[in-house]
Amino acid sequence: MGKQTLWIDYIIMDERRLLGLCRQENYRGSGKGGQARNKTSNAVRLTLDDYQATATQLRSKEGNLLQCLRKLRLMIAIDLKWSGQGEDSIPQRKILPENKIFSELKRIGLAVNPSNKNYALLAGLLSDALIASDASLKSISAATGLSVTALSKKIHEIPELYRNFQRLYRKGAATTVEE
Repeated sequence: MGKQTLWIDYIIMDERRLLGLCRQENYRGSGKGGQARNKTSNAVRLTLDDYQATATQLRSKEGNLLQCLRKLRLMIAIDLKWSGQGEDSIPQRKILPENKIFSELKRIGLAVNPSNKNYALLAGLLSDALIASDASLKSISAATGLSVTALSKKIHEIPELYRNFQRLYRKGAATTVEE
C-alpha cells in the first residue's frame, strides 16, 4: 500500500483496479469433493503487500475471487498498523476526519452483513471512530445516534476489530488513570 493512500481508497476502489494491484494465485482446494474438486484450480489467493486473503469454499473461481476480494478489503479496513510493544504500542493508521467518520456511520448504519459490499467500509469507519474517540462507545453513540449496545454487538461480530477495541480501550483507560 502506498504511503499516501488511505484505507478507504482500497475499499471504494473498483474490483479490476484492486485486482491489478494484487498478486493472484489459483490452486486446487483441498478437502471433500472427490474428482470434481481435484480437476479444477478454483481456489484463489490474493496478496497485496502485507495482506493475504484466500477463498476455497465455492466451486467457481469467480465466486472465490469475489469472496477473496471481500476478505482482503476487510483486512485492510480493520488493520491499525500498531507500532511499539505492549502498553506502549499505538496505532499508526491515518484516519478520516471525525465529521466524515460519524456522518458516514450515520448514513450506512449498523444493519450491514458480511456479504454486503459496505461491510468493509463499516468496519473501517468503526476502526477510525474507535481511534478518534479513544475507544469510547458513548462518544461514538452520541455523535452518530447509534446505540451503545448495537455498536458493541457489531464490534464483537468482527474478531480483529474487537481485539483492536480492547487494545485501544486498555490504552485509553491507562491514560485516564495517569492524568
